[in-house]
Amino acid sequence: MCYGSTTGYFIGFVLASIVTDTLCTKTGYDRRWVLNVVIMTIASLIILLSGLLWLAFVAPAIGFSAAFMKGVLPFLLGDAIKLLVAALLVPAVWKITFLVRAKLQSLLLAREAQ
Repeated sequence: MCYGSTTGYFIGFVLASIVTDTLCTKTGYDRRWVLNVVIMTIASLIILLSGLLWLAFVAPAIGFSAAFMKGVLPFLLGDAIKLLVAALLVPAVWKITFLVRAKLQSLLLAREAQ
């Protein structure tokens, strides 16, 4: 395992994926926009907090405020935009998936009937 400045973010991604999977499984969030935003925000915060703590106290140990300025602040706007776009797209993708799945099932049933 590498122990550079990005290791905290890698750890955060793993933790965020576990938390996201657990929350998605329990809430069925994928079809509700507000829960999309909440769960994606929690995941982003886990990643950023993990990276922040790693930068501040482990890797180069640059201190909390410097780690926040270099490892969190530059990513907040991009993360917020990405989160909102993803939260808006997930319900639409589920609708498309449902329609495609229904169409494929009808085609398969028609083929079996012949």
